[in-house]
Order: sequence, then structure tokens, then C-alpha cells
Amino acid sequence: MIVYGLKNCNTTQEALKLLQEKEIEFIFYDFKKYTLSDEKIKEWFGKTPWERFINKKGTTWRNLNEGVKRDITGPDQAMVLMQLETSIIKRPVVEMGDKLLIGLDELASIIS
Repeated sequence: MIVYGLKNCNTTQEALKLLQEKEIEFIFYDFKKYTLSDEKIKEWFGKTPWERFINKKGTTWRNLNEGVKRDITGPDQAMVLMQLETSIIKRPVVEMGDKLLIGLDELASIIS
């Protein structure tokens, strides 16, 4: 299992704590330290629609220029935004074999 998120994000911390409590082994990649490649994002978009990765409820989205928000109309623009503003990505993103989970609720429902 590979978990992607932000070390200081409360939701990511909850996910990591849940995995530790369940004694599930995982590798953690912090978006602030690990640069997401085009290939990795395209792999994710091949499994899940790109819209699911953009956290429109978070501060990063709310603070974006309205023009930038309007320009996010497809996977190419979403990929660029995700690489420039990693905190825009809904967290955590979890690779579990062939499955890709986005968000704490999806993770919790699978491992509970």
C-alpha cells in the first residue's frame, strides 16, 4: 500500500494513524517532498476521473484566482495544477494493488 498526502494535513494524519492502528504496512509519500510525475498522475487519471482529485472544499481552491479555476476544464490543466499546488489534491490518495482510493472515507471503508 502506498499513501500520498501532506504530512501536516489532519486528514492524512488520521489516515496514517488508522493504518498504524490496523497494523497495515504502507509507504508514505509527502506531496511537499515527492514531485508527482506526469506519468503517475496520468496513471491515476486512468483509474479515476481527474475531477475527483481536485479538493474544491479546501482553502487552496478557495484562494485560487477565479480565472485559474475556470481554466481547469480537463485532465491536462488539472495535472499542471496538481503539480504546482499539491495542496489542491484531495487527501489521502492511496494505491492498494489495482485499487486507487481518494480520501479518508474511502480508505476507512476498505480497511474497517
